Amino acid sequence: MNLGMYFTPEQPISSIEIRNEHLRILYEAVIDAEDFDVRNATVYEALDYLQDITSRTWGFSLYREGLERPDLIMMRLGFEHIQQHLGELEREKNKERKPWTQ
Repeated sequence: MNLGMYFTPEQPISSIEIRNEHLRILYEAVIDAEDFDVRNATVYEALDYLQDITSRTWGFSLYREGLERPDLIMMRLGFEHIQQHLGELEREKNKERKPWTQ
């Protein structure tokens, strides 16, 4: 019996969709941190995944520090920096693809 058909999506999931899902997890953790302990495997996996795709580290360090303290302001600042890091990554990728169109 082939169980693979039950575990694979009909359409491939793009790297942008995966990245956005990890960002959503971090964003929701920032929102929920005011009322709950959000230190869980899902949040740490999202941090690890996103940090692996960029060379920047500052936002991730801030976010992790805020997560461990817990410090909501540090988490928010870290999330903003993470978004900036990933935005810079996208701009760099676009330049690599079509440098003559800038």
